Amino acid sequence: MTMGSRIVALRKGLCLSQEDMADKIGVTRQAVSKWETDVSAPDGYNLIALAEVLNTSVEYIVTGKVISEQKAKVSDETPSTHKRSNLSIVGFILVAGGLLMAIIGMFLSEIWCIIGGVVAAIGLVCALVKSKRSLLIALSALIAVAVVVVILLTC
Repeated sequence: MTMGSRIVALRKGLCLSQEDMADKIGVTRQAVSKWETDVSAPDGYNLIALAEVLNTSVEYIVTGKVISEQKAKVSDETPSTHKRSNLSIVGFILVAGGLLMAIIGMFLSEIWCIIGGVVAAIGLVCALVKSKRSLLIALSALIAVAVVVVILLTC
């Protein structure tokens, strides 16, 4: 097994895309692809970050040897369950809070309904989007639409 194939197996075992892993390490998706196909190898700094993200040791990534206290988590199967990211949890909390604000706003003021709807929509985006880049694009578009709606309603 090559270093690249170990990286692929560990990444897939954690249900991470190349883009997700690249975001966590601070490199491009193309760099991750080159590491996984053994076209190039990560430098020392990226190797340490890679080991952290993949929950393994630098030694295992480079040599394939597992140190005594650590078991590499390599699996050819896709796990049926995986942990939700913090972003997903925050998203679900925002959806619940936004819906609650919208319901309360029906009794208080129309603006609370609008704010609640925007908060719920932001929560939904956070819960569903997987990469930071996509999240920024989606949130920017959502905020722009919310601003336009508020301006139109106040005129």
